[in-house]
Amino acid sequence: MKNYRLVIIVGYLTSFIGVSVMLLSYFRESLLIFFIGCVLVLIGVVLIITLMSLNLFVKDKKLEIEKLRQMGLTIVVCKHCFKENVLEDKYCIYCGESLINDIEDSQEENS
Repeated sequence: MKNYRLVIIVGYLTSFIGVSVMLLSYFRESLLIFFIGCVLVLIGVVLIITLMSLNLFVKDKKLEIEKLRQMGLTIVVCKHCFKENVLEDKYCIYCGESLINDIEDSQEENS
């Protein structure tokens, strides 16, 4: 995610502005300003949570191939999307296709 930090900063800034508007509503004694502040806080929090969740999902799919090889795991390439996966997985973590044929092919090559 290229603009991850920028969007997180915008989320925090939106939440901060929302809280400031809510405080302003107390002094102005305006219920409308209070609700506008609540909406801004809600938008900021949802933006932050959504972006952090997406970032975690993306990081979860990145394989550190060298570390996996050092651990003794075998790496295979998915025949559908041509991305690297761990031999012990049944399905490709990127496209969801079955890796069972890839496992059988790699076992035949090793024999």
